[in-house]
Amino acid sequence: MAEIIGKEGLPIKGDPTKFDKLVLRHGQYVSWYRGSPCYCITFSGSANPECTVCRGVGIRYDLATEVPDNLSVRGLGVKWVNLGDTDASSINEVTSAYYGGYTNTLIVDSIDTINNRIYFTTVVPKHTRVTINYNKSLVKSFSGVGTVTSTGVIEVAVGISDTQGYFVGSIYEVSELNYIDEFDVTWELEVTDKYRNKIFTCTSIPDEVVINVTCTYIEPIIVSIVSVNAIKLSDSLKGDPYLAKVEGWMTYPQDYPISSSDLFETMSAHLIESMVSQDVDSIALPAYGVEKILRVEDEDGLIEGAEIQANNRISWTDREPEGPFSVLYMYNPMFTIIDKEPNLRNYENKAYPKRVGIKRKVFGNIADNRPTAETSGQDDYYA
Repeated sequence: MAEIIGKEGLPIKGDPTKFDKLVLRHGQYVSWYRGSPCYCITFSGSANPECTVCRGVGIRYDLATEVPDNLSVRGLGVKWVNLGDTDASSINEVTSAYYGGYTNTLIVDSIDTINNRIYFTTVVPKHTRVTINYNKSLVKSFSGVGTVTSTGVIEVAVGISDTQGYFVGSIYEVSELNYIDEFDVTWELEVTDKYRNKIFTCTSIPDEVVINVTCTYIEPIIVSIVSVNAIKLSDSLKGDPYLAKVEGWMTYPQDYPISSSDLFETMSAHLIESMVSQDVDSIALPAYGVEKILRVEDEDGLIEGAEIQANNRISWTDREPEGPFSVLYMYNPMFTIIDKEPNLRNYENKAYPKRVGIKRKVFGNIADNRPTAETSGQDDYYA
C-alpha cells in the first residue's frame, strides 16, 4: 500500500495530527447540529407530535458551540506563554497542558485575553515545547448593520468568507434588531426566523433605513465529505449490510465527539430540487433551509418575484398562482450519520483517518418539520 504524502512531502500515515491538518486544509465548511433525545419522549419510546422543540421527531438539535483543539508554543522561562495566532478569547477551557512530555503537567492559573497569554502556577522551562489542549468556542459576536435583500429578509455579514466570497456562519441569537426613522424614533423589528446569515421579520421596513443588528453566530467546522465510491474498501467489508445504506463518507478531526444522531449541513455546496404544489397557502419547501428560489411557473407562465420567507415559505410580489404550480429552488444539503465505521480500532483512536458513513437527511414538506432546540417555549415560532 502506498504511503499517503502530505503537503510538506512527509508521510502522514500513523500521525493523527497530520491527518487532521489534511482535513482542515482540503475539507468543506459545515454547520454541526448536535442531536440528543427530546424530553417529550414517553416510556414507550414515542415522541409527542405536538412538541414545539423536536416537532414530533423525538430528537432535538443544537448547533455545536465548541470543539476540541490544541496548540504548541515555546516555553520562555516564565509562568506564562504567548498564544501566537490563537485568540485567547476563543478558549472556553484548557483540558490539559504539559511541556516536553505528558508527565510534565502544567496547571492553568488564568487566561489573559488582553495580552493573549495563558498563565500557569509554575515556571515553564525555557525553550521547551508546551502542548495545550483546550475546548475552542465557535460562538462569535457581531454588532453592525444588516442589508434588506427582499421583503422581510435581512442579511448579515457574519462568519468567515469562503473562496466564493459567501459568508459562512449561522446566526445563533439576536439581541438587537431595529432601525431609527427620520424623527430619531427607534423601531424594533420582530424576529420570526433565522437561517445561516439571514434574519426574517414580519415587521414592515421603510425604504432607505439602516438596520442595526447585534447578534451572536456560530462559526462552521471543517470536515471532508466525499462520495461513497471515493473510498477504496477492503474485500471483507464490501458485503457488509451497513455499507448498503452509505451514500457518502465524512472524515473529521480525531478529537471531535461525533455522534450518530448528529446532523451536518454543507455551507458552500448547493443542490437544486423541484416540486409541484397544489396549495399556495400551505407550501413550505422541503429542505432545512432554502438559499434561493430559481423559478416558479404555473399554467399561465412564469411567476416573477417569488421570494423565500420565514420557515421556507414563499411570498408573492407579482401574482399568486391560482392552481398547481412548480418551484425550482436551491438549498444546502444536510447529512446524518448512519453509524460509526465498522472498525473497533476507530473507537479506540487507533485507526486513522476518523471516518463515518453518511446519508442525505430529508425533511418533510411542512415548515414545522424543521426541528431545533432553539424553539423551546416558543409555540408561535413557526406560525
